[in-house]
Amino acid sequence: MNLAAGTEAGPPPAILLPKPERLFRQRARRLRDLAASVPGLSGYLLLMAELAERQADIVDAPASDRSTCTDWRRAAEDNPVGALRRSLALTAVLKALVQDFEASSAPVNQTLARIVGASDADVETWVIELRMDQPAPEDSAVLPFVAAALQIELVRWAAERSAENPGDPTEPGLCPVCLGGPVASILRTVGDTPGLRYLHCGFCASEWPYPRIQCIQCGSGEHIAYQGIEGADPAIRAETCDACHVYLKRIDRDKSPGADPLADDIATLSLDVLLNEQGYQRFGFNPLMIIPVGA
Repeated sequence: MNLAAGTEAGPPPAILLPKPERLFRQRARRLRDLAASVPGLSGYLLLMAELAERQADIVDAPASDRSTCTDWRRAAEDNPVGALRRSLALTAVLKALVQDFEASSAPVNQTLARIVGASDADVETWVIELRMDQPAPEDSAVLPFVAAALQIELVRWAAERSAENPGDPTEPGLCPVCLGGPVASILRTVGDTPGLRYLHCGFCASEWPYPRIQCIQCGSGEHIAYQGIEGADPAIRAETCDACHVYLKRIDRDKSPGADPLADDIATLSLDVLLNEQGYQRFGFNPLMIIPVGA
């Protein structure tokens, strides 16, 4: 993350912007490490690790068209769906991402073939499903790959924003940079200040501050609890709210410096299952782990 002035004594920064040159390679390493420790999810974690490595290769290469995200936020504020249609030309990035990608699973290879044959209109539809968090069941296998392409463009774009004035969220819980939702909250030390809570955007990887022990949906701080899986990494727990029955995972970076919000979220799927059985609904979602509507 680009900590800007927050690495020195003084107030912590209002935003932590991503460093594309590090983000995806670090995520790929974390996914491979987690695959070794969570055998029940190893196949999917390794698939996402390869995808993250391909994201890193594309991000490292010079972009052929840096204008695709230029007016993302302004257009998204005026018309979120229209912005997706106007400001992102993702088809080429998406197809480059899956080029020569061969999986050991026949269903995955069928998904990749569908992407290779996709039109611009298909990609626009998939991106809208992602940004509106309304995945169609028939598209759920495609959407993590579409999300990976979208992340490449939005992370590049976010990295060029001003850390001092990136924008303001239009409602609590939305990323002030790209208007995406958080995948998790992060506890971290910034400069001389320990234990600050930041929300991590699942799309552009920016992080912005949010008060601790406060529900991200209803704002209550009176009915907050923290739940985890016995024997699992104690640095990763879920903050639950009994006022509105939502939860968001929390990662303590000081206890687990190598944790990645998206990778560790996938690896702790059992925690989501436990909380859903208790009647809690998740705030936000992980665009690399798509669960179709009605599933």
